[in-house]
Amino acid sequence: MREFFYHIVDFFGNIKKYLDKSDYYKVTEKKYLTELELATYFGRSTRWVYERLRKGGVLMENKHFFNICGVILYDIKKIEADIESGSIK
Repeated sequence: MREFFYHIVDFFGNIKKYLDKSDYYKVTEKKYLTELELATYFGRSTRWVYERLRKGGVLMENKHFFNICGVILYDIKKIEADIESGSIK
């Protein structure tokens, strides 16, 4: 019975990995991302994104993100370009 339980847990773990991976591939197709999608893209938490936005101040409004009717959308292409150039860490 214990072995069966371990197989079930392993099976659902593999399903979770597959679904997480598929979310990442869906996100890479977009130009503007929400906070959750940006966190998924970088493999971090939404808290990490919030710290980059508010506390760290590395993401600039109207360049890296846009506030549209209270919804913040991040421009992933500009963020990636600034990471590659070294202006964002």
